[in-house]
Amino acid sequence: MPPSRHTLQQMPEKLVIGRRTHELKKCRSPELTDVGILVAGITAARPPYAVTRHCLRDGHVIGTIEGEGEIWRDGQWQRCRAGSVFINPPNSAEAFRAIRGSTWTFCWLHTFPEFFAADPAGETRIIEADLRLFQLAIEGYLHSSRSIETRQMSGLWADLVRAYSLRLLHPSGGARERPRRLSRRDGARRPLSDLAGLQAMTGLNCKQLRRYLGAFVHRPVPHAALATLTPRERNTLDLLAAGCLYKEIADQLGISLDTVRSHLKSIYGKLHVHSREEAVQCLQDGARVPQPSQG
Repeated sequence: MPPSRHTLQQMPEKLVIGRRTHELKKCRSPELTDVGILVAGITAARPPYAVTRHCLRDGHVIGTIEGEGEIWRDGQWQRCRAGSVFINPPNSAEAFRAIRGSTWTFCWLHTFPEFFAADPAGETRIIEADLRLFQLAIEGYLHSSRSIETRQMSGLWADLVRAYSLRLLHPSGGARERPRRLSRRDGARRPLSDLAGLQAMTGLNCKQLRRYLGAFVHRPVPHAALATLTPRERNTLDLLAAGCLYKEIADQLGISLDTVRSHLKSIYGKLHVHSREEAVQCLQDGARVPQPSQG
């Protein structure tokens, strides 16, 4: 894109969410505060979503999961796609926005200024990285913190969020650390991405850990996942939840049975489910998630 004659400081500050943007977040919990993080969340942003801040006292990390958005860098708007990571140290300006024709899904966190104390670059930047572990850690934390039955595990997930965030700040690996709580476990010497290493660090047996991981890190955050559906896919899912048969869905939407099946295949993929019942449950879970107040 061509450079703009404006600087970021000349832009008016704004925080526009919009009704089509959804997010799930957790603010100022003891587990996050203990590892230097203020807020963590996942957002599915659509226009008019836009944020401009002249000075953010917190550190900020945004990792794009899918779709596209734009971030202001070097005097112009730059596209960020899956794998792009925006790193903004404390007391820095920032501007980012959703764009037409795309749902920009990203995981993010605000940190205490001290979190960036050992940041080798010390400047605003965009890097490319494998975000799977960062994303799974945030998803695991958000899901565990929402349930009384699994809340005791939220501290573990918060530690993993910190560990994988530091890997983004230090891609060369020079200043990585094991999570604080996990480092107190005997035998915690295996990589965090290794199942046996997680087993040693958590004290869970392999069967328990596999069940826990399967229940949380592979389940989509309801609002963020639902926001990726097209209007026609959402209509199809709503009718499915109402108990309609495939033929009834086709008749009501004026489409063929093959198109209904195509929509459902896409819906199942986006929601990471494998059956009608799981898709309807995801829709019901998403309806219970409160709308955001900020991003």
